[in-house]
Amino acid sequence: AHGHDAGDVLLREIGRRLATCVRRDDILARLGGDEFAILMPGAGSAAVAEAAHRILAAVEQPVTIGAPAASVSASVSASVGAVLAYPGQRRADLLSEADAAMYRAKALGRNRYVGPGGEDGGGPGASGSGGRRPDTDAGAWRASPPSSPPSPREARLARDVPGAVARGELRLQYQPLVRLSDGAVTGFEALVRWQHPALGLVPPLDFLPLAERAGQAAEIDAWVVETACRQFRAWNTDASLVLLLAVNLSRAHFHDPAAADRVAALVHRAGVPPGQVVVEITERVLEHDAPAAHATIARLRELGLRLALDDFGTGFSALASLGHLPLDLLKLDRAFVHGLGRSGPAFEVTQAVVTLAHRLGLQVVAEGIETQAQYDILRGLGCDIGQGFFMARPLDPDAAALLAQHPPPSSAPAWT
Repeated sequence: AHGHDAGDVLLREIGRRLATCVRRDDILARLGGDEFAILMPGAGSAAVAEAAHRILAAVEQPVTIGAPAASVSASVSASVGAVLAYPGQRRADLLSEADAAMYRAKALGRNRYVGPGGEDGGGPGASGSGGRRPDTDAGAWRASPPSSPPSPREARLARDVPGAVARGELRLQYQPLVRLSDGAVTGFEALVRWQHPALGLVPPLDFLPLAERAGQAAEIDAWVVETACRQFRAWNTDASLVLLLAVNLSRAHFHDPAAADRVAALVHRAGVPPGQVVVEITERVLEHDAPAAHATIARLRELGLRLALDDFGTGFSALASLGHLPLDLLKLDRAFVHGLGRSGPAFEVTQAVVTLAHRLGLQVVAEGIETQAQYDILRGLGCDIGQGFFMARPLDPDAAALLAQHPPPSSAPAWT
């Protein structure tokens, strides 16, 4: 609402206040966005809880931003999650446990603390006995040792992921989206890879969870959106080709009120019409702080970007989500596709989902198409778009550019 400079002022002031709430030997750091972390060596439950109480009280005091003649007063609150470490615990696991506790605090209504010591109740302004109630299962917030230590490769990835963007090690590949009715290319999904200098090309499932735990996911998202849009604009020069560019955003983006505007700004700066960009979301983004996620989703749509519900069918709330989200596309999870025959439960369920989506005005995208039979069945069911190795594996930018500018004959859907 007040610009990035005002946001920086707010972050600096919150950082200063946090520094007054911790002990001399504690370590305070900003992970990224509006997330901070505090390491309290040797602290027990009581000390952690006391620090959390001080933080809640300090953060909720209004912050004055701007020159005296034109200042504004900003009021914010904190959600605090904490865990007690055990000897030999991996740093990434400790941070992940604390992150889960913080998201529980947000899910319970924000302005509160969840962790050892212990509470699961309201913050300083809540009603009741001091605004808090004892945590009846405080021991649950002491992390349990992992079943097995990380492999050397996992440890190396966790150590190196924070600097991957700055070192220029990330790469994008583009998997074509194919119209099933005639095999025409209708767009591309941008897929991030990590070209690690020692470990080679690392797939996203191996490093994105580590990036999320380390607070680097938003930085990677921004790089993906900016790079994909810039490359897409460079090789999608024919105004008559209304291709789509699909990008994925991490959970962190959907709980940041300013994220939608930042994403739209990156798209605008690259010169790509927002209506050609599809932001893919999963049910996972709604697991914590659903109101904030819904607000970000609505803002993305308001700014002109399209929305797709990814991996549909992998969660319990997917069907309910269709009636509440401003979606344009629904992406069937590959589990639907792999179980397809011309009859049987998978066929019937897929047919019902396609019919329901169409009645809601949504296009249906089928992921993971690997055979001619799957392609034919999905086309017969009225599925709109397909994606999978049968049509094309992910392509490097040059190959994607060549395909966009010189598409194969529509009569040859299996063109790889």
